[in-house]
Amino acid sequence: MCVFHTRLPNAPTDFSLLSPLSLPVEEDDTSGDIVTYLCFDRECQWYFCKACGVRCFTVVGNWVNDTLDLDTNGVKLPDTWKDKLASGLSNDGKTVKVLHLDPTGYSEGAASYFSLNALTIENDQPATKDGQGLNLPELVDKKWMEYVDARTEKGESRYDYPHPGGAW
Repeated sequence: MCVFHTRLPNAPTDFSLLSPLSLPVEEDDTSGDIVTYLCFDRECQWYFCKACGVRCFTVVGNWVNDTLDLDTNGVKLPDTWKDKLASGLSNDGKTVKVLHLDPTGYSEGAASYFSLNALTIENDQPATKDGQGLNLPELVDKKWMEYVDARTEKGESRYDYPHPGGAW
């Protein structure tokens, strides 16, 4: 499976991990559903699904535990997610425990880095204030997604469709 390398404008505020609520920091920690491979002087963590081997996201930075107020952030969890998140969901269903990157000291490109593999995002993302979940085709339609030819490094960047071997 390929990596649909997706960068976020502000990773500490734009990405919250709902599950699992703990991540390994060392390669020999295989106790959870996600494992890590350390590279680039053991500073960059490539997080993989232990079951299928797909890389979910890549991080240089620290994680913090937090609580996300669903109403304030305009998030509507699908009913199917409520059982999945039962251990992190408050009794009244208004908040959920999350992990996100620590904004303290986070400096994208300088000492910090985050890349999300968009192919690993659940299709039934929680709806946000506009009533929509994540819509990957919308990213292409609105020219918010840039396709880079990382395979042959010959093609120019474009916004309308991927290069050969790329992913929509």
